Amino acid sequence: NLSMALLMLGRTEEVKPLANGVLASQVDDVRAHYLARNHLTVAAVFEGDLDTARRWAHEQMELFPTASVSFVRSAYYYLKDQVYLERYIAALQEAGWPE
Repeated sequence: NLSMALLMLGRTEEVKPLANGVLASQVDDVRAHYLARNHLTVAAVFEGDLDTARRWAHEQMELFPTASVSFVRSAYYYLKDQVYLERYIAALQEAGWPE
């Protein structure tokens, strides 16, 4: 996923138009919209914009009430960079995601 790679590189400004483009699209893949909101949440935390991050997190929880950091952690178990994964998880938690 290009957005995840850009987040890993710290290129949050490039993530936002990609993720917003996915959300504006007519893509029927619910997972694509879910990931786009996750990446927008994390990008906002990485940029220090907690208000925006919390808005994205709130929207995600409204649409996917079972979303949790535990699920994200298990979904990304394969990432070689586990330090980054913990940073990603911490960003979701900071935005208000439940464990």
